[in-house]
Amino acid sequence: MSEPNPMPDEDRFDLTSRADRQERASRPKGLIVLGVVALVIMGGWCLLSLRSLWSAQKEAGRERAWLAQAQELAGELDAIRTLRGQNRSIDAHEPDRQMVPKITQMAVAAGLPEPKWREKQTPFASGPQGYERKLYAFDRLSFERVDPLLRWVETAVSSIPGLEVDSFRLEPTADKWALTVEFGRWERKS
Repeated sequence: MSEPNPMPDEDRFDLTSRADRQERASRPKGLIVLGVVALVIMGGWCLLSLRSLWSAQKEAGRERAWLAQAQELAGELDAIRTLRGQNRSIDAHEPDRQMVPKITQMAVAAGLPEPKWREKQTPFASGPQGYERKLYAFDRLSFERVDPLLRWVETAVSSIPGLEVDSFRLEPTADKWALTVEFGRWERKS
């Protein structure tokens, strides 16, 4: 037994169409679009945040490097002040038995390996009356960068009264710089 169809076909199709339209109308399209837009905005915000983070990390790295360099220079300045304090009692021509250790200590303070030295005979037969010329030669001190070598020479000359550079030779090698320097100083004959 089949049930009699109380609705005509036309009404049935009309009712089915209205039901389909109602179903489509009640689908949450607006919420989906709003969700997608919110997702895109959050993704953009995340990318901007990551970019800011990377920038801040790079800046922090630069600041850490600057701080390390400042601390290194402060240590060198302290070493120079200490050596200058030791030299205040020495006049520019007073014989100084600690000359080589002071110059060597300044090299180490500048970040260089301990240099080898030799006392060199002076080519001057005579100088000012009652004085003799002392020469201290440091041969082929090698280092990767040139600035610590130059800083060492400058520190030694400015910190030790009467000390002068008699000869200076700076040569590039395959991967380093080689420095040969002779410091000279007029001292009273002992």
